[in-house]
Amino acid sequence: MEKIIDRDKERNQLLKHLEIDSSEIVAVYGRMRIGKTFLVRNTFKDAFAFMHTALPPADLTHSNILRAQIHHFNNSLKNYWNGYKGDDPKDWNDAFSLLSKYIGTLPKGEKLVIFLDEIPWLDSPRSYFLEAFCKFWMDISSKRNDLLVIVSGSSCLWIIDNLIEKRNGLNIEASESIFLDQFSLRECEEFEKVRGYKRSHIEILNTYMIFGGVPYYWEQLHTEIGHFTKDIDSISSIRNNGSSFRNEFSFVLSSAFRNNGIHVKIIKALSESRHFMTREQLLEKINMKSSGNVSKAIRDLESSGFISSYEVAEMHKLAYIVTDPFTIFYNEFIQWSKDTDKSSRTSDNDADRVSAWKDFSFGIACLEHLCDIKSSLLFASVETSELLFDSNSPKIGFLFHKKDRTVVLCMIRYAEQPYEMTAEEDMAIRSSSF
Repeated sequence: MEKIIDRDKERNQLLKHLEIDSSEIVAVYGRMRIGKTFLVRNTFKDAFAFMHTALPPADLTHSNILRAQIHHFNNSLKNYWNGYKGDDPKDWNDAFSLLSKYIGTLPKGEKLVIFLDEIPWLDSPRSYFLEAFCKFWMDISSKRNDLLVIVSGSSCLWIIDNLIEKRNGLNIEASESIFLDQFSLRECEEFEKVRGYKRSHIEILNTYMIFGGVPYYWEQLHTEIGHFTKDIDSISSIRNNGSSFRNEFSFVLSSAFRNNGIHVKIIKALSESRHFMTREQLLEKINMKSSGNVSKAIRDLESSGFISSYEVAEMHKLAYIVTDPFTIFYNEFIQWSKDTDKSSRTSDNDADRVSAWKDFSFGIACLEHLCDIKSSLLFASVETSELLFDSNSPKIGFLFHKKDRTVVLCMIRYAEQPYEMTAEEDMAIRSSSF
């Protein structure tokens, strides 16, 4: 198995459950491509009593999704259960009954690890999967104390609502939940070093501004990263040569969110704006009224890290902004370039667009590294509250309120050379009221 990089905390969280004398469910969740399956499989060296990965919804174009998922589940049983050749179960109750029978054939003693990968995909409409899973767990966990069932999901809200906060009313709960976040800039640098690449800090930053801290995307980089504009051209080249990046955005959203039309509208609106938007402004932009479906879509996107909400000074309330770097990059360049001559995408007449993207994406990178910024400003140990402010350009700023009532103001600008503030910028800041 490959080496797990920069996931020691999460790996130890998983391993400690091998020592616990009771049967448990542990949930691992996070954005698609973040490395959930890789983490679990490498932590346990693929030594599972049973493992099943659900079929991606994007691959199921026919109407009988339930039958396809159960057939696939039955095939997994055949892979682990020696001598089992049974027909497909008629429903999830029967499927889990078979899984219980298989577990009953296994010796008691050492912890048995069962891995259900991308469990939200199994919960298709009118499948009654969750009820069957709950019944299975209540029965098997009362009979055995040697089971560790690990479930993973890219649909973070499904994991949160059903296994963490128990909003479904069912008597099932994860003993521990592990949210797998994107790598930080420092972790991305370590990731590259382990893979044998030596990058400068500006190269690491520019790549982070395109791909964020998603390991899968960093693994796609096979050549030295050059000038910023060449980076964009290289992504275009990958896309034009049939790379998965061409349809990556739609694949990630369809894998995480069922019926994602509202999700796409929200992301498009926030990406085009490059500014914070209140819920009211967002509803006006997507031309929709407030509803349960809109609220769920916002929760979906925020729980998975595609968007975030912050208190913004000028608005005096929470406002939303896109915080997934690849989503920003895709909507700014890849999606836009589909109907544009790629030879002119990074020409001088597009310099303003590229510059605006740099400023905005750098601001998002800074949002994800506020603790590091505090450390660099030498007040990491000082308790602060953070307030963001927006401007009439794609730039972000922070206000750090210290306990001693002093305020540190940070204006975020992308510059590869030492930056000098203009008199106009200085005056604009001094005349602002927060």
